[in-house]
Amino acid sequence: MSNKTNGNNGLLLIAGAIAGAAATYYLNTPEGKKLTNKVFSKGVEVKDQFATTAKQVAEVTGNKIEQGKAKITETTIDMMEKAESKISNFQSGVNAAKDKLKNGVLVDA
Repeated sequence: MSNKTNGNNGLLLIAGAIAGAAATYYLNTPEGKKLTNKVFSKGVEVKDQFATTAKQVAEVTGNKIEQGKAKITETTIDMMEKAESKISNFQSGVNAAKDKLKNGVLVDA
């Protein structure tokens, strides 16, 4: 079984060498050079498309992040204003109660 495996490996090696030589020969012909240039051009085109798409995604993502920051800021300011209003109303109630106590008026329970 070992001899059979070694024989198969030798045939595969020879077949690979022949295929490599044939590919090298073909790629050095005018037609092979055209194919190589076409494959290279297509690769450059795909790379450029990928770069353009990546840039667009980055811009959209950046815009969404900025919109999110603006919304968070707006919401935080709104919450602070409401809290300040509630505190102000509470303080007004405390001051009114103090005034009533100073004037001897009973505070409603």
